Amino acid sequence: FISGLKNPQISNIQTSQSGLYNVTVTNVNGCSATANVSVVVNSTPTGSASATPSIACVGSFVQLSSTGGGTYSWSGPNGFTSTQQNPSILINSYQQAGVYLVTITGQGGCKSSYKVEVKVNYPPIAKAGHNVATACAGSTLQLTSSGGGSYSWSGPGGFTSTLQNPTRSNATAAYSGLYSVTVTSPNGCTAVATTN
Repeated sequence: FISGLKNPQISNIQTSQSGLYNVTVTNVNGCSATANVSVVVNSTPTGSASATPSIACVGSFVQLSSTGGGTYSWSGPNGFTSTQQNPSILINSYQQAGVYLVTITGQGGCKSSYKVEVKVNYPPIAKAGHNVATACAGSTLQLTSSGGGSYSWSGPGGFTSTLQNPTRSNATAAYSGLYSVTVTSPNGCTAVATTN
């Protein structure tokens, strides 16, 4: 490195440029003096950021993860902040969708930033019921549901079904009890409803 400027700048400085910098100052009479300064160039932390899952459902958790530094500072939508390296977020609002930024601070205060986007979907509004008129011994029990793209029923006596509105023929008293349906929307979010 050589410069004839009073206050030179070094662009895109690298760690290999750490060391002793000497300046020789010459006045108008031709007299000169020398001074020096020791410069330490710290490396910028190299890291990463991720979110699991990156598409979340309201009511679920998102695990933010980062690597690469000494300290971490997260910020994100809806006023989110954290100094944890890998914070976990309970998603309870669509307003939590967006870009999450982590600033990693390494040796000498050097910083680098990484971002990750989280999308938020709402779960379906699941409903379950049964036709009371069919809940008699010997009849065909009719179950009903709504709210999503796919359905998964379970109930007394090992009953299961993937139909939206399944039936159970030749009803007996053993069919009595709690029937549960898990409704999955096209975006992959789920909700549960029951009928007794």
